[in-house]
Amino acid sequence: MKKILLLLATLFIYVASWCQTPIGTMNNEYSNWLFVNSDKALQVRYKQVKLENEIGYFEVQFKINFDDQIFCSHPTCLGYLFVFSYPTLDNMKSIEKSYKFYNSFKGIYTLSDTIPIKLFFPDGSKRILREEGFFYTTDNNNTEMSANFFSNCVDDILSNNPNYHRCKPYKSNFIESEAIMIK
Repeated sequence: MKKILLLLATLFIYVASWCQTPIGTMNNEYSNWLFVNSDKALQVRYKQVKLENEIGYFEVQFKINFDDQIFCSHPTCLGYLFVFSYPTLDNMKSIEKSYKFYNSFKGIYTLSDTIPIKLFFPDGSKRILREEGFFYTTDNNNTEMSANFFSNCVDDILSNNPNYHRCKPYKSNFIESEAIMIK
């Protein structure tokens, strides 16, 4: 009887640890590069670096895709202003940060802090990072839907009209005085 209980306990620990493994981020890999907004050439990718209970901690990187046809190559386009927004752990509000990515920046920008994302919920639903981004599953069949819990905004930085952009308070609140400059 002890051997059976020991075997069941070992099996339970194995299954529990397997379920906690970040799906889609095996080998500590990043997701694919994803466009933040479909009409602007700023891209993002994610990598889960830690899991504590129901909270996953993610490294986030950004880059400008200079090769895509949506890249703003007009002489008045200096780059992209950007609001990166993600939910607090209680999902009661969002944390927003403002950025300016200038076309002179040819590299990959990594956020200095990891972002915490609640992955597992009391009703059994969960968020999962796949190569194609975050997904949400709600049932035992593991049916996945795209998880859109970020509310980001990207627009062009125009030299001839620097205050004109769509990232105003009614959408996302780009704050010029707090913007992190990426040059």
